[in-house]
Amino acid sequence: MYPKVSVALITYNHEKYIRQAIEGVLIQTYRNIEIVVADDCSTDRTMEIVLEYKEKYPEIFKILKTEANLGPAKNFRKLLHACDGDYIALLDGDDFWVDPEKLEIQVNFLVKNHDYALCFHQARILKLNREAAFGEFIPPKRETTPLEYNIEDVMNDLFMPTASVVYRNGYYKEIPEWFEELIVCDKPLHLINLINGKVKYINKCMCVYRVHDDGIWSTKRKLNTIKFDRNKVKMLQYFNDYSNAKFNEMVYKAIKKCEFRILLNSIKTLVEKDDFYINIEEVNIVGKKIRNFLKDKKVYVFGTGTAGLNVKELLDYIQIPIVSFIDNDLSKKGKKIDGIIPIDSIEEIDSTQDIYIIVGSMYYEEISRQLVDLGFLENRQFTMYLDLLITIDN
Repeated sequence: MYPKVSVALITYNHEKYIRQAIEGVLIQTYRNIEIVVADDCSTDRTMEIVLEYKEKYPEIFKILKTEANLGPAKNFRKLLHACDGDYIALLDGDDFWVDPEKLEIQVNFLVKNHDYALCFHQARILKLNREAAFGEFIPPKRETTPLEYNIEDVMNDLFMPTASVVYRNGYYKEIPEWFEELIVCDKPLHLINLINGKVKYINKCMCVYRVHDDGIWSTKRKLNTIKFDRNKVKMLQYFNDYSNAKFNEMVYKAIKKCEFRILLNSIKTLVEKDDFYINIEEVNIVGKKIRNFLKDKKVYVFGTGTAGLNVKELLDYIQIPIVSFIDNDLSKKGKKIDGIIPIDSIEEIDSTQDIYIIVGSMYYEEISRQLVDLGFLENRQFTMYLDLLITIDN
């Protein structure tokens, strides 16, 4: 007998998308499934459409109804408690599966590999804010284990599109009540599952993940980012208690990265004179800590992209001058940021001086190896920008 799979389908006002979501499940070659639908009192025709399918396929549909809108977190918790399959496949009502063998591939992998708690796969990202535009989601590569990730990666914002995830059921007796205080609930779910195993990435595109104006990021991005990171700090603290501090050091570092992002986005918001509420006292306390760490050093920023320019905004705010930017793209050498700060190559920087390099780039692993090979000392002379508060505290 094939193990049972619960497809956990969460919906709210997905009238335009829900048929495509359900049809993507019905085309699956893996047949031992139940489709558990948790609709959060949609005000459109979502439930009408779902009930049409239940009438056609009564043996596989389980419909959870609510008398009043619960909100996404409570609805998600209710949905997971109703899933009794051996494996659970996550699906939002505005996403859809495109490969008929998706469930078969993922379930077969988990059946054969008991040290993995969950697996996910490549996805297409469909952005609908203005014009339909497709992009590809591929997670960052790891040199040692390129298709394998762990709980620390998830804490550090490894993104797994919801519709791509299948996990082994039974790692929790119930979803903790503190889920209901969270903005996004799939990350803490993954953390709870990964107490007991690893993550496998399957390099095959088998779903489409929609980004549109009704999503969680539909309002002003910086405010959402600040709120999200504050809420993530709360989630990490709850998870640390839940796991009996088993991953205490990882949690501490992840929280410090959130605090640094909050600082960056708060400063960006202040600079642009937006109307968001920002905790000025918090910004100034953390800013002073960074200033005291850097004030007697010659400071360089490695990277001229978005992250590097965000670091510049922070350093401008706390009045720390930048000697120069550094970039491995030699075509940028000699140019200037804002017409003032030069862009140099790393070979021009003397590692024997009292300097500090803040790496504002997604390619930190490669850059850190390059810097170490040139005689620079990690943490003492350089660090990744998101790790700056961790470095200062240590």
